[in-house]
Amino acid sequence: MSPSPSPAPPSAPTSRPLTLADRLRIEVAVWRLDTKLGELPRRSRIAHRKETRANLRAAALDVGSAKALRLWGSKIRVSACELYLCS
Repeated sequence: MSPSPSPAPPSAPTSRPLTLADRLRIEVAVWRLDTKLGELPRRSRIAHRKETRANLRAAALDVGSAKALRLWGSKIRVSACELYLCS
């Protein structure tokens, strides 16, 4: 007899599917990033979009789309300042 799996603790986040609004928010953020990457080669921009989209969807499932986008936005601003935008 094998032991039965223990149920998830009540505080564990439950994964819910992303709503249409969540997916649209993520797409808008991805395309805003794409406009900032306009000088990169096409393949590189596509790779950045795919990676960003996948990361934001995973984060949105974990913490919700609003928090995921808020955290991602602050990281993008810091990265942009480190690269070249801030003097």
